[in-house]
Amino acid sequence: MFKYSGLSFWDDVFAWLKAASALIIIVLYLRQRPSTATTVVAALCFWLGLATVLTRTSIVTFLGPAVGLISTFMLFDIVSKHDFITFLKWIRNLLSLYYFLNLLSYIIKETGMANIPITFLGIDNRWIYYFLPWIVVSFIVAIYERGQATVGAWAVWLVCLLQLAAVWSAGAMVSILMWPLLWGCFMAKKTTGGFAIRRLGVIFIVVIALNVLITADIILPSLRWLIVDVLHKDITLAGRTYLWESVLRLLETKPMTGMGALANDSAIDFFYSSSGYVFACMVNHPHNNFLYYAFRGGFPAMILYGALCYNAIRSIDKNRDLPYARCLAAGLSCFFLAALIDTMDFSLMHMIFAISCNVSCLPVCSSTPLKRIYSNI
Repeated sequence: MFKYSGLSFWDDVFAWLKAASALIIIVLYLRQRPSTATTVVAALCFWLGLATVLTRTSIVTFLGPAVGLISTFMLFDIVSKHDFITFLKWIRNLLSLYYFLNLLSYIIKETGMANIPITFLGIDNRWIYYFLPWIVVSFIVAIYERGQATVGAWAVWLVCLLQLAAVWSAGAMVSILMWPLLWGCFMAKKTTGGFAIRRLGVIFIVVIALNVLITADIILPSLRWLIVDVLHKDITLAGRTYLWESVLRLLETKPMTGMGALANDSAIDFFYSSSGYVFACMVNHPHNNFLYYAFRGGFPAMILYGALCYNAIRSIDKNRDLPYARCLAAGLSCFFLAALIDTMDFSLMHMIFAISCNVSCLPVCSSTPLKRIYSNI
């Protein structure tokens, strides 16, 4: 909102505060042994940085997302050894405040009460960056406090869905709409043991297959009825197919490094020109999470990102009898679905992975015996 409103000073202040916070987290983290997940993240950031140096692109553009990614995992490694659930409550309350500020700014913008170019959380296809983490954390806290999904947690899901529907952010809306189905899939009593987590593995494999089939434009024609008739989008998914083709062609010539971290204007120029100057392709990322890492660091970066996904799934599998793990399985599934058509390189989205990798540190429910949780859902 600062950028679109011309408030560059406050945008710079916000950026410096993020940098200072990340530095404090990194210094504190040096006192402890790095976790497996943080080691994988460090390797991913190292390769992305090396690719940026080798391609002589923008170190500044690389540093922002990289520092946000690694500091998020370090932060959750730290707090998981202390009062983990209180920290998650703070995040839930902060995201609740963000939601109401966004709703207020949306009402002001739509009614013309003030001339604001954009809402508090930015353009509408980025609202899911806040909404999905808010839903996941709200359900985790509800499980801790009540032993089950509360009316308040479901209200969070509903208001997120309604606000996305109001602006018809179709991809994000479909992902959030899947939450009740995925929640039921993983929380069902008959899925005790390994069955529920096998479902997460199946979903992940299906998502990988869909990444290949969709980005290669193999199955989109058969989904015309859904994309065009139901979601009211064009068959290129607002130009995304052109973006994916651009990255796939790039990987044929630069499989090990990709393009590196291009500066914002250079990235926009790359996608715009590579697409044949399609207006919808004036963007700075490929709108697919796997291809985003491939674009910035080639196949090695994409493989390391896959290793990070595997680490989160493995952690959930090891703790599959915890209801928190099942909740996070639903959250990761929603993330994977949304990441098919958008880039999710954002600290709050990384948080879902970071919590998943530390799920064993979440405390037992405060008010309801753990053995009763399954029967209460």
